[in-house]
Amino acid sequence: MGFDHAFLTSPCLTSSMLDLKRKWSGDFFVHRGRLADCYLESVGKPVFHAHSNTYFGSWMRDAYPRTGEDMMKRWLTNHFQGDTIEEYMDEADMRRERVYAT
Repeated sequence: MGFDHAFLTSPCLTSSMLDLKRKWSGDFFVHRGRLADCYLESVGKPVFHAHSNTYFGSWMRDAYPRTGEDMMKRWLTNHFQGDTIEEYMDEADMRRERVYAT
């Protein structure tokens, strides 16, 4: 099974700062040198992703997606409403509140 490393670049790490070696081994993606220094060079304008009527909760995306489809998925936990996570196929579905799975 092949793995495309092209989308796994990190904007805070440059080649002059760190030679980040990557290894694809079965189901686990291993970063070598993860304890190396990393710093932000700049912070840009905020980007709107979605609106919620609650004060608490979180939306997430997969840090190491296995497929391009998984890279687009988003998950949402709601304000103190049980122990469920809502899955959305992409950010547009999350904005439209079109739940794919819970």
